[in-house]
Amino acid sequence: MPKNRILIVDDNPHAVSLVSIVLSRKLDCELSVAFDGSSAIKQARETSPDLILMDWQMPGIDGIRAIEILKEDQLTQTIPIIMITCYSEKDYLEKAFAAGVVDFIRKPFDNIELLARVKSVLTTRDYYNKMVEAQKRETVALSMQTVQGEEFRNKIVSDLKHLKVKSETEPEELPVVIERLIREIASDSQSTSWNQIEKRIKDTDQQFFRSLGEKHPNLTPAEMKLCLYLRMNLSTKEISGMTFQTYDSVRIARTRLRKKLNLTSDDNLVGYISSF
Repeated sequence: MPKNRILIVDDNPHAVSLVSIVLSRKLDCELSVAFDGSSAIKQARETSPDLILMDWQMPGIDGIRAIEILKEDQLTQTIPIIMITCYSEKDYLEKAFAAGVVDFIRKPFDNIELLARVKSVLTTRDYYNKMVEAQKRETVALSMQTVQGEEFRNKIVSDLKHLKVKSETEPEELPVVIERLIREIASDSQSTSWNQIEKRIKDTDQQFFRSLGEKHPNLTPAEMKLCLYLRMNLSTKEISGMTFQTYDSVRIARTRLRKKLNLTSDDNLVGYISSF
């Protein structure tokens, strides 16, 4: 199991040292440090820690403003933040929770209290991550159902076309009715249900799209979408059914994508994409 990553933000090196010692002795975690709000925001966006311990009063961007900025950013808004400060008045407590903190620890802190609150937040974070992964798996299952439904629709259209040919010797109105049915079934192939599924996938993969886009800004929207499908371990045939393209078109798109990502024929395309 990967170690929890905790970002400690405080302009006081002594305070940072105290927190680091307590956590490193009792928790199997990776610690990083920022000494002001601006650095904290930058690190959070780059590393997406599992928890942030934020001081309130710092030069430049203070803790409250840093939290507000992090909560406004889709990439960092789900990172839990504990405020550690010498302020103890009720007004400060209310302001901190309004900004988006999940807990509040007063200085000087008790080591046992600090550990208990950090463990509690990390446990909740772990549960949240598991829920997100479960949602992704459910989304893949729904996607497969969409593909199967599309294959069934195509079969119906094919059968109706065949029936139309056979019925040309039948009464004149029969081909007209069948032709109308074909148009109705074949229309609106990009159904609302699939668009909702696609939006759901993107909503749960903000980090993936952000990281991939920063590393490869030359990718087109269609190529970004193809990367998402590959990350879901979908085959060329399954992607073909989802995107309503021919098998060869998807195969060629994969080849072009490999070149754009600067990968050789020996490199694992899916493995590389999944690393983001």
